[in-house]
Amino acid sequence: MVASIYKHIEREYFHRLYETEMALYAIRGNLDVFAENENRFPDNLDELKRYVKKHPELDSKTRILKEYISCKEGNGKEYSTLNGQGGWYYNNKTGEVRINLNKPIKSENY
Repeated sequence: MVASIYKHIEREYFHRLYETEMALYAIRGNLDVFAENENRFPDNLDELKRYVKKHPELDSKTRILKEYISCKEGNGKEYSTLNGQGGWYYNNKTGEVRINLNKPIKSENY
């Protein structure tokens, strides 16, 4: 029984990692398209979401915009400073986007 509980936790954690990775991949890809077409990066990720809605050929996963590493429920908040609060860190000058974590998370979040 204990082994099956660990297997479930492991499967759930890897699913969260996968969902986060796919969201990050979609956001970065759509940022590249936005920058290529508009000759700048969006001011924030909400502007990117609006752009994606107007261009259905782009990856619609950007509308979800959550990472599932900092918490199980997902965190879609955006920060312009890397403060470790979870969600997304986004730099509108460089187009860098990443999970807003600056140290390892505690195991109870897994």
